[in-house]
Amino acid sequence: MQSFWLTALAVFFFSSLLSSSAWAQVATPPLDPSQPIIMPAADSWRYIKGDNERDDKQTATFAMTAVSGSGSNANKSQEWTLSGTRGLLLAQTENVNIEASFIPKMTSTQITTTSSGIESQTETSTSGSRVNFAYLAKSFSFGGFYRTNDFTVGKQDPLKETGTGGSVTAQVAKVFFLAFGVEQIKQDETYKSANDWNQTAYAIGLMAGKPDETLLRIEYANLHSPTSVAHLTGQKNIHPEEFRTLLSAEVKMGSILLSYQNEEIKKSEISAESVSGYSTTNSRIGFGYTPANGLILTVYRTNMTQSSSWSSYQDLEGSQVDLNLGFNF
Repeated sequence: MQSFWLTALAVFFFSSLLSSSAWAQVATPPLDPSQPIIMPAADSWRYIKGDNERDDKQTATFAMTAVSGSGSNANKSQEWTLSGTRGLLLAQTENVNIEASFIPKMTSTQITTTSSGIESQTETSTSGSRVNFAYLAKSFSFGGFYRTNDFTVGKQDPLKETGTGGSVTAQVAKVFFLAFGVEQIKQDETYKSANDWNQTAYAIGLMAGKPDETLLRIEYANLHSPTSVAHLTGQKNIHPEEFRTLLSAEVKMGSILLSYQNEEIKKSEISAESVSGYSTTNSRIGFGYTPANGLILTVYRTNMTQSSSWSSYQDLEGSQVDLNLGFNF
């Protein structure tokens, strides 16, 4: 039973690490086009020329990201490393924006050392893809998406997860954006039992200025998914209730981009016999070169902390570096 919950924690922690690749882009897109979004309607504002009108001269972006991270708890009895790549392709046609992202493979290795010095190692890997569509109709943007992810912990069967959803963004007084989105998430045969739940998202954003001069973007978003329990023989497959709060602030001065973003994730109990809840905090700073056309080069550093009320689970801390290389057409 303990190994089951350790496996669940490993998957949830790895999911928290991967979530740092999508930051508070529910109502508005990131000023760095190499970064993915959470809800698809934000894609309609990817290419703007000032006062939030689209720039028809920019039509596409391609980017690749290299990810590397590591961390541990205080006494080094649990250590982890993270490495992998992901890609992103954007395209604009008339009033339609398309975003396709993919993760060929992302791998996290966790090493646990007992008080007697016995060491065990578990590798968690994921791969996946996502496609977004967004349609702009004057001051409203409508979007839909489909994604799939496969998680594998050690030698266990893959945890297969799919997500389908959509969102709408309304532009108010040119510079303000209000958004609502929903996602239906399904896990197929997770630990011999399927599970599914909904996630809702709300956000408010501000985006003002001109990309070739100074452009400012600030967004606050809140995402929530309820507890969902799939019963097993002798145990349960549980998705704990989750609250995510995201704050993103970016400024672009000509082609130079500065970014600060913060994410807090809180999850309710995983099992009445073990974990009564845990939280994760991700804080990220970024710097880069993002011209309207041509080569994109940005780098982000994320500091991560995860704490749990489980008596045998110590706080995990670490950092992650994302190096992005892309091209605006």
